[in-house]
Amino acid sequence: MTRMVSEERTQIGTLKALGYSNGAIISKYLFYAGSSAILGCTLGVIAGSIAFPVILWKVYSIMLYIRDDVVIRFDWPLCITVVVVYTIVMLLATWYSCHKTLQEKPADLIRPKPPTSSRKILLERFPFWRKISFLNKVSLRNIFRYRQRLAMMLIGIGGCTALLVTGYGIRDSIANIADYQYEDISVYDMEVYFADGQSEDQQNTFMKNLDGQTENVMFFHQSNVKLNFEDQTRDIALIAADQQIQDFFDFHKGKESLEMPGPNEVLLSVGMAKSLGIRTGDSLTLRNADMQPMTVTVSSIFDNNVGNYAIVLPETVESQWGTTPEKQMAYVTVADNRNIHDVSAAIAHLDNVMNVSVNEDNAALVHTMMKALDLVVITVVFCAAALAVIVVYNLTNINITERIREIATIKVLGFNAAETASYVFKENLALTLMGALIGLVMGNLLLRFVISQITVDIVWFQPRVTVISYVIAFILTLVSAMIVNFIFYFKLDKINMAEALKSVE
Repeated sequence: MTRMVSEERTQIGTLKALGYSNGAIISKYLFYAGSSAILGCTLGVIAGSIAFPVILWKVYSIMLYIRDDVVIRFDWPLCITVVVVYTIVMLLATWYSCHKTLQEKPADLIRPKPPTSSRKILLERFPFWRKISFLNKVSLRNIFRYRQRLAMMLIGIGGCTALLVTGYGIRDSIANIADYQYEDISVYDMEVYFADGQSEDQQNTFMKNLDGQTENVMFFHQSNVKLNFEDQTRDIALIAADQQIQDFFDFHKGKESLEMPGPNEVLLSVGMAKSLGIRTGDSLTLRNADMQPMTVTVSSIFDNNVGNYAIVLPETVESQWGTTPEKQMAYVTVADNRNIHDVSAAIAHLDNVMNVSVNEDNAALVHTMMKALDLVVITVVFCAAALAVIVVYNLTNINITERIREIATIKVLGFNAAETASYVFKENLALTLMGALIGLVMGNLLLRFVISQITVDIVWFQPRVTVISYVIAFILTLVSAMIVNFIFYFKLDKINMAEALKSVE
């Protein structure tokens, strides 16, 4: 709308000179902006309520067993709110642009808009300013002279880059969850489930049967319990194990390694802690199937992506529940010279073994399911890239429209097509670079917000963005700017110098 009002400046001045009131003139643009907003929002509501849900439903159908006959329902309060808010913002922006223009006299409006007065910029106060070429000095002054364009470019491009970072960050945070879990946290090869608790003799027999096939084995107790904290109750897996579990689980929070809990203490997984708002030092209660309470203090909270665990020492169980926990599970690390699946098949045929879960298979299954997220990432990236092109296109158009006499002047002075394009577009590229850098920071914050809204009981997603994702988002933003510059290169070449420079009177 800023571009439209700027381009029709002479027409606005003519209408005002003919006696049209400011309200009548503004109403024309308000009607255009309002109708465009309502039409665009209507199309957006349809796409957002039909197209995107269908895409997401297809993604979930790969990961879950769900029906194909999805029923689309419109959230009418949300749809109406979006349309109303968007339309109001559009009308306010249009009114401000028209109101600012109509403050001038008709005679001034009919004439070309005078260039914005230049001031010294901060860079001019540094010694290296003298070493910058004249044209680069002009470009730097123009960047900071047109403050509205500067703000719009930084916010617009920054927002587009932020969406790109968020799209790729969703993939990095969710799609690679298997690698984080089964390579960085669960460092054992398989879990073995026994039909009942294993005595010392049974444990020794189990290990003798696997002599030479395994590198390390640990038997422990695991059971499902109820966790109570401040009137909130959740199901969680209780693991009672000694210090040896640290050979199979890498307990850490970020880069900080964590110690095993002490007596009457618990090491809690971060997903459950985040869900209930539990912090280190808080006291909580664990109840077994007989509803016996175990009151423990949270010693630390460890990173864990798949599953929720409460780790305690066997002594804690014995002292509070009065029973020795049965060791009906085992973690197994396979010897380097052995095939994991051959060993798992051998274990599955042993007496009293109920089930064997291989981490490599679990990771492959998660990877297959998470590949479906590529469709979501592609959708987000496509929308962000399209938005970037639209933003840069409009702002570049405004820039050329406002400076058409200046551009015509430098062409008259002898600048060829390439030099003229460089003079104009280097400002675009500089602003795009600045906006993209801001967008990288904004994208990280936006990703943290998006991931914080994804609450799944047994899965915890940590916001992560790889370096390559930052690089791709940055490059895509620059490519969008280059595409727009290529389009406008031909428009600059077609500028009629005589028409641009001749007096309007």
